[in-house]
Amino acid sequence: MAKPQQAKGSAKYMKRFFRRLLFVLLFSRGAGELFANLPPTSDDKKMGIAFTHELFYPDINGILTVTIDLAKFLLERGHKVIFIAPARKESTITLVDGVIPVHYIPSIDLYAYPGLRLCMPRNKTLRALLKKENIDILNVNAPGCVGMVCMHEAAHLGIPIIHTYHTNIFDTKYVKHLARWDALIPIMRFLGENVWLKYFINNSHITTTPSHHIAHYLTSLYPRKDIRMIRNGIAIEKLSQVDTPEMVQKNYPQFDPKFSIIFVGRIALEKELEILIQAISQIKDKRIRLFLVGDGPQFSHYKKMSEDLQLDQRVIFLGKIPNDVLMRSGLVHHSRLFATGSTTEVCSISLLEAICCGVPVVVPNVDVNHELVQGNGLLFQPGDPSDCAKQIERLIYEDDLYVSCRQAALAMKPSFDKNISFQHFENVYRELYRNNLKNRESVETAPRY
Repeated sequence: MAKPQQAKGSAKYMKRFFRRLLFVLLFSRGAGELFANLPPTSDDKKMGIAFTHELFYPDINGILTVTIDLAKFLLERGHKVIFIAPARKESTITLVDGVIPVHYIPSIDLYAYPGLRLCMPRNKTLRALLKKENIDILNVNAPGCVGMVCMHEAAHLGIPIIHTYHTNIFDTKYVKHLARWDALIPIMRFLGENVWLKYFINNSHITTTPSHHIAHYLTSLYPRKDIRMIRNGIAIEKLSQVDTPEMVQKNYPQFDPKFSIIFVGRIALEKELEILIQAISQIKDKRIRLFLVGDGPQFSHYKKMSEDLQLDQRVIFLGKIPNDVLMRSGLVHHSRLFATGSTTEVCSISLLEAICCGVPVVVPNVDVNHELVQGNGLLFQPGDPSDCAKQIERLIYEDDLYVSCRQAALAMKPSFDKNISFQHFENVYRELYRNNLKNRESVETAPRY
């Protein structure tokens, strides 16, 4: 009978011991230090995120612009960010805006599209870099050669991959750069969507795109993959500091706010600038001028086209202007309208910036533009300069229509705030990191036989 009594006393002693231990842990001076030294959870972990770029400085495009803004947002949140780009003699920058490190990988000119580079599909130096920089997430910005080699090395290290689909690169206008004969275009489009793009989507944990229409389209092609829509974001705060119309006219004497049309983007075939140039040639009012901001492989081609049509005083090529300088200059803010002939855009950054500046737009009537034109502009038949000219004239001469479109554009502005978009991206990164952490833990704790 003594043994059960002794066991009962031991149990009572153990309860008292653990009660006192809990009290010490919770209320002692060292408790804060004890819990402070615990490893961070996946929700407060500061991640290392690498972004890939196919086209990089000195070339400037919408993808680069929005990625820089996203990277700065992540840095402000305490994360680590690096850029990975193809090495070429024109690219010498090693720190973007003084805060984002750039790492280059060996490449050669692809020649098919100006600025695009070809990389070896395997790169152990890159693998060592990803490991050294403690990269937790790889964000592939486009399905290109840089993205492919980064995906391979990231997969080898068990790093989660997100693929962002920004542009319809297998549209006929893009494929023309690769195909030397028009007969090859359908074949190359088929191979592009069913082989090349399939590789990127199948080897990514999540694919994002800034368009509902494109998200539905990709889901129809790859129904078993995780395809999500995350809208592009604009740094709205940088749009408030802008020169007056008088300053714009002083810097650009040909500029008249009432009659000026602006386009911002790469001067290339896929932008279909011939539609805008031919539209200007059909408008008799010589006060109406088109300002083209940007550079690209077809700069000389379009400049000669405007000269042949005797439009050299009405189509003004301003060349490359850094984005922050452009936004401060007032060229976008004080233009009567923004126009483009491109049907390859998924969610044009320059179009979003124009909308957020309260500038009405004239764009082709294609599905992706239906998401962005909701009372803030006019649509024209794709590839039709006459219809484009008609819609331009309406916005210039019909003041009530112009005011209505401008008010609608300003009302849309909050929905494109970068903080909303970038928070979605951070949430996706955390989701990938958390899932990857769980998968690793399950592998480590699995029974071994």
